[in-house]
Amino acid sequence: MSERESLGKQLLQRNNERALLFEKIRIQQSILSKGDFHYNQRLEDIHLLKLEGSDPGKYQLIQKIQALQKRLIAKTQELEERELLLQGASHGAVVRAGTPLTEAADLNTAVPCSTPVLGTSF
Repeated sequence: MSERESLGKQLLQRNNERALLFEKIRIQQSILSKGDFHYNQRLEDIHLLKLEGSDPGKYQLIQKIQALQKRLIAKTQELEERELLLQGASHGAVVRAGTPLTEAADLNTAVPCSTPVLGTSF
């Protein structure tokens, strides 16, 4: 029986060591991923600085493209929020006034409403 207990203790110890190693691997992968992201940003910055020095018109166009891409992302997120709101309204509920749409969608904070929503009839 003591050999079995000894093996059980060793197994638990090895499992704990294994869990620690997996956690270290996860942390290192996260750090590596963040480092890659920042490295790629710096490469892009260097590229843009080279373009700025060589052709100001080209640099301005790239800046405009980036600004438009950011606006597109923001508008896409806004559209998704509105769709969530409309889905909630079509199910007979309206989001409470003053509640951000993403919060309402994530937390299901919709409340029943007695007034009709535009485009619906009760």
